[in-house]
Amino acid sequence: MIQEEKPLKAGKKLLALLLTVCMLLCMLPTVAFASGSDYLKIAMLDSGRKYFSADWVKAFLYEAKADGYTHVMLAVGNDGMRFLLDDMSLTVNGTTYESDAVKSAIHAGNEAYYNFAVDELTQSEMDAVLAYAKEKGMGVIPMLNTPGHMDAILAAATSLTGTNCAYSGSARTIDVTNSTAVAFTQAFVQKYVDYFASKGCKYFNMGADEYANDKYLNYTGMGFGKLLDDGNYGDYITYINTLANMIDAAGMTPMAFNDGIYYGKNDGYGTVSDKIVVCYWSSGWGTYSPASASYLKEKGFKLVNTHGDYYWVLGKPDAQCSASKAKDFDIKSFPGSTINDPSGAMFCIWADFPGAETEASVISKTADTIAAFGATLPKIDDNKTVSDKTTGVSVTAPGLTGIKAEQTKVGEELDGKKVAGAWNIELTTENGSYTDSATVSIPVGEEWLSYKLTGGVLESDGTTVTSDPNSKVENGVLTFTAKHFSTVVVLAEEKQKEITVTVGGTEPITVDGEVSSAYTDD
Repeated sequence: MIQEEKPLKAGKKLLALLLTVCMLLCMLPTVAFASGSDYLKIAMLDSGRKYFSADWVKAFLYEAKADGYTHVMLAVGNDGMRFLLDDMSLTVNGTTYESDAVKSAIHAGNEAYYNFAVDELTQSEMDAVLAYAKEKGMGVIPMLNTPGHMDAILAAATSLTGTNCAYSGSARTIDVTNSTAVAFTQAFVQKYVDYFASKGCKYFNMGADEYANDKYLNYTGMGFGKLLDDGNYGDYITYINTLANMIDAAGMTPMAFNDGIYYGKNDGYGTVSDKIVVCYWSSGWGTYSPASASYLKEKGFKLVNTHGDYYWVLGKPDAQCSASKAKDFDIKSFPGSTINDPSGAMFCIWADFPGAETEASVISKTADTIAAFGATLPKIDDNKTVSDKTTGVSVTAPGLTGIKAEQTKVGEELDGKKVAGAWNIELTTENGSYTDSATVSIPVGEEWLSYKLTGGVLESDGTTVTSDPNSKVENGVLTFTAKHFSTVVVLAEEKQKEITVTVGGTEPITVDGEVSSAYTDD
């Protein structure tokens, strides 16, 4: 979505940013995290129009996790193209364009669109962002918008190929009837499909919205209306179907915004692939008439409620959803339709005016809204138990898919107690590693059952143990809560029993284990 696309919100905690930001975060409510659920809870950031540093993107991920979202969508390509791979070489129609030439052309396009001090993330920076997301158990959905909203890419395509790739003079949309424009763009997108698939991403958003709306803002039906009038709407369908197949072949699920899919309920120009998960943001305005959500549902599409009335748009005070409004978001209430079984919901921060805010101001102004929106989303009990057959260790936490547990040695005593056992435990979810709090169950050897046992986590200093005082043993199995994951330990101490005996009297006592005594005449 372009100037019509509406807003989103930004991140809370910028690990190492401002104390004021940290204070703001601490006050925000959280909701249950459903990492393994099929229901998508997405916070979207327009990092294509506006450059955001890798550290700030990590902060946004942190915030989204804290507010109960399962995924963050990073719109790295949206008007601007703010992420460059190490190898950007392209071969188009038999002609190879060297990596440096492509990078230079994209950079020039970015600077022409909006020039920041730094214009693009590097591959090593994106690698770090994706690794951080996996560490936090968050999914990342890349968005690279074509055939519209691609100002920087379009400029590069025209510059490198020597062919005018624009649709009727549009600054941001390629001509889907132009074979050079299509081949260049699809080769470009393929590189990013391959990269994000190799990093374990499960979804990829192709955008596909607002075709040439900059050029045909006052035309009936805008760009899609023009395609229909010229008999070229079928070329658009062929284009998005090709992208959907590329994404699917890489092992990811394709996503797109709704307005171009069977625009105006026109289904006589070809069948749109129902592999595409539709992010439904608008049922239209004026003469702009996308198909309704209920119509697309009947066509077999999965729908994510991306309601444009809840956007937060940089530089548009009248299009910045408040927390009080966000708290009333209804997951079933789509623009113009009610969908009883949506596949997810998405809160969007759009940077229509890239210079309108700083990273810090986006954080401070949107923190309450993203939290309020997240609080309306389904709180799914997604606890899963995984077990290691060799050690018998079991762990229960949201979305777990795997466990690796190995017994290790940490010494004979810790915190003044005997070490009954220690294990290095690695947990995984569909989004990567899991290191947060979980319930741990460990079989205890019979020789330790006469002791008081507690389970806990050995901290990074190698000596401090954070124990669970509510640890309990039942049927030879110790169960406790580990606050995070590294090395898990079981500590043993002699059981003690305090008794009171009347002077001159007698009282039978039965005690398990060794007995020691200390007399007081109180």
